[in-house]
Parts: sequence; structure tokens; C-alpha cells
Amino acid sequence: MKDEKKMSSKDFLLIILITCLTSLSIAYATISTTLVITNNLSIRANKWDIHFENLEQDKITGGNTASIINNAVIEKDTTKISGLEVSFKKPGDFISYTFDIKNAGEINARLTTLDIGVPTCTPSNSICSDIEYTLKYADGSDIKVTDMINRGQSKKVKLTIAYKLTSTQSLDVDVDVNGLDATFVYTQE
Repeated sequence: MKDEKKMSSKDFLLIILITCLTSLSIAYATISTTLVITNNLSIRANKWDIHFENLEQDKITGGNTASIINNAVIEKDTTKISGLEVSFKKPGDFISYTFDIKNAGEINARLTTLDIGVPTCTPSNSICSDIEYTLKYADGSDIKVTDMINRGQSKKVKLTIAYKLTSTQSLDVDVDVNGLDATFVYTQE
């Protein structure tokens, strides 16, 4: 007789188990998904924008002897105020303007340099000692290097040009005053 081996139930279960695992592996491979992350990176620069705005005549005084010949203006697309021409007739005459230094950017700004010019006068430079030029915050406090203007904020500044009350010189000729420049340099904080 031939030797026939009968399959035991253990062998049968083992074959079924191998078949199921193979089928599951094939099914998993069929339905599995590969995920891929693709990125395009764009880095946006922060906006830097410190400028002057809201220039307004604050006061003109001196017993109606001071007058404006040409108003000061903020030059378009600059941080420069120019064009002011006044007439002072007697000691005590003065004119003042207020304006804002605005930080419209996205970065805090720190004042690192402040240069205020020294006036020169023609035809007589001696009169310049009697011209007072002040630049302060509108509340009267001094503008100092290291002052901060946070993003989105502004600081009101007051510019005053005066013919000193203590002057003993008479203005019998027109005097051109130059060098009343102020340069503010802000850096990113």
C-alpha cells in the first residue's frame, strides 16, 4: 500500500493562516497610500517705514509782529521739513510747529543719532546768537538718543524758532537763517 499522508488539522490551519496573511499583505499594499509633503517657502520682509506726518502750525506770537512769509511743509515722499520763512520784528517773536514722527512699519525703531544744526545768518552772523531753535517732544521733554517708537505708534514733536526776548540787537535788515537742519536716524530694534 501506498503510504499516504493525511493532512492533519494543524497543517490545514497553517496553510489557511499563510494564505490569509498573504491576502492581507496584498490587500494592504493595494489600499495603502504614500503621503508626500511638498513645500514652497516664501519669507516676507518686514516693512520699515519711519516718516513725518501731520505738520501743523502751533503758535505764532510776539504782539502781532511775527508773520509767516512761507509755510513749512513736509516734502513729498521724504522725511524732510522745509520751506519755512518767517518775519520777526522784535525780541520775543516766535513761531512753533508740531508734527508726528510715525512708525508705520512692522519693526520697533530706536533713535540712534540726532543731529541738530547750528544756524548761520546772513548778512550778519551775530544775529544768530539771538535766534533760538528748539526741537522737543510736544509734552516738553527732550528728544534723546535711545528713544523708542514702537511699531504702529507715533510721537508728537514741537519745533520752535524764536527771536530771543533778551536780545538787544535790532533787525534793521532781512536776515537769512540757514543750518536749522535736524537729522533723525532710527535703526531696527
